[in-house]
Amino acid sequence: MNRSADWLRFQKWITAAVFSHVLNTAIIASRRAVNLVVIQLKMIHSTLQILWMVFPLGSWIANLFLPRRLHPVLLYFLVVTVGYLLLVTSVFAMDAHLESELYKFDLDGDGGFDDSELTPAAQQAMDDFTHDTGRTFAPVFGAPITGIWVLLNLAVLYCGEWILRWLTTKRQQLTKPFSNDKTDITNTDQNPYKPPTAR
Repeated sequence: MNRSADWLRFQKWITAAVFSHVLNTAIIASRRAVNLVVIQLKMIHSTLQILWMVFPLGSWIANLFLPRRLHPVLLYFLVVTVGYLLLVTSVFAMDAHLESELYKFDLDGDGGFDDSELTPAAQQAMDDFTHDTGRTFAPVFGAPITGIWVLLNLAVLYCGEWILRWLTTKRQQLTKPFSNDKTDITNTDQNPYKPPTAR
């Protein structure tokens, strides 16, 4: 009987050790995964911000190569809509990044922070997450900001295109040879003032 009790204790101890090892391995893997997600969220935010900035130029260039170009007003509204979605998605990615940075300091995983978890770094992460009104109002002010940004870009691009066309037509007019429909004075009898019927 004593041997079976020892055997049962040994089995419990082995089970607890294996479970503890598996749990520690899962915690380490989840921390690595969280760190990877945090890095990826930061990259997604930065990439979306860059796309938001260059999207009007890219759309204008793409419109040049369409078989039938979009009207500038239609292009403007399409670019503003997609730009707004890029901006808001970028803000949500930054929000998720800051939230994951904050919850790195939640050691017990209860979703709250007690006194032992509130280190100065945790307090800074909490301030970064909660005190940014720009992220809070991005869905509201994102559309007007994107509209102004796209308007400025497309205005410069379309004005530049118009000036380039105007300059090329002026150059063609200046370099264009005189037309042959005028009377050629070399074939006449040296009197250019004669009426055409007298020649």
